[in-house]
Amino acid sequence: MRSVSLAALAAGLLCASAWAAPEIHNLELVGQLPLGPGFNAGVWVQRNTAYVGTWGTPSACPGLGVKVVDLTAPASPRLIQRLAAYPNTSAEDVVVRSVDNRSFRGDLLAVGLQSCRSAQTSVRRGVELYDVSDPRSPRLLSFFPTGQESRGVHELDLVTTRSDGRVLLLLATIARFRLLDVTDPANPRQLSDWNLAERTGEAA
Repeated sequence: MRSVSLAALAAGLLCASAWAAPEIHNLELVGQLPLGPGFNAGVWVQRNTAYVGTWGTPSACPGLGVKVVDLTAPASPRLIQRLAAYPNTSAEDVVVRSVDNRSFRGDLLAVGLQSCRSAQTSVRRGVELYDVSDPRSPRLLSFFPTGQESRGVHELDLVTTRSDGRVLLLLATIARFRLLDVTDPANPRQLSDWNLAERTGEAA
């Protein structure tokens, strides 16, 4: 019985080793930049620039906003700007898209803002839009507030429609989805608002 058990164990180990994914070491560290203190979150790279979001917790919320890093020299990345840094606020999700229309031409950054503490009513909640065509000199174009129904914008994306070239901003809070027209990013306009909590109540 002992020999059968050992044989089964050996066969199992051989099978496991046969199916294990091979280790491939084909990445090389080119450069690095410590971005502390604080908690780094989503990263978006546009051209030679990285936009690094940050987050916080109810007990630790440094409110560091978005860190803008110059990657022109990959071996020596440099922090060149900070955006959307507000006390008691997370700026986790960032998206940058190239836009070219009558109202705006350049790189457009959308930053989702959340309160670290749901009970705080004076904290900035919503989305900010920046012109980052020149990352060294970003320009705040607008702010769209999402109100107090949640901590703020948790997920977002920017898309351009193929049919008419409109730029749409998709915003998700904990239980709500909003669709905004930001073709003119200085004047965002809400197109629709879908509330999951209300829909659930209707279904019940």
